[in-house]
Amino acid sequence: MAGFFVWFLAEAAQEVDKAQEDPFRTTSKISCGKALTWAHGRLPDKARDQDCEYADWMDDLASGTFRMERAEVDAWIRDSWPTAEPGLSCPEADRCVHVEFVTADGTPAEGYASPAPDDVVQPVALTIEVVHEDDRTSHVRFRAWTS
Repeated sequence: MAGFFVWFLAEAAQEVDKAQEDPFRTTSKISCGKALTWAHGRLPDKARDQDCEYADWMDDLASGTFRMERAEVDAWIRDSWPTAEPGLSCPEADRCVHVEFVTADGTPAEGYASPAPDDVVQPVALTIEVVHEDDRTSHVRFRAWTS
């Protein structure tokens, strides 16, 4: 009986932690391929260790991490987001890029017309952080969001 009580308290504590992180339960797991398609890109063919999620409360946010071949990082970014510019908010990254999908007046930026039906909220920007773990592998973290 004491074991059950300890288990119950541990489970309740985990639920409290989850509620504090996402009080309205708006975050869900999503495939990284789907998240990156929403962000006008694609998941690299050899991506592994994928962990992505989508949150939709006040704004929509797709974020995630995965690993890929280090030698393919530059081409993947260039092919997916040709207008990507160096990002300024990734002090720990070996490579940081930022993409704006809309102009200052809110119209789609050149090359980023809506890839989805008009009733789907589209992201306005994307940030990608790349950390080279060794000579062969890079760890990628991305975030795409609406206003």
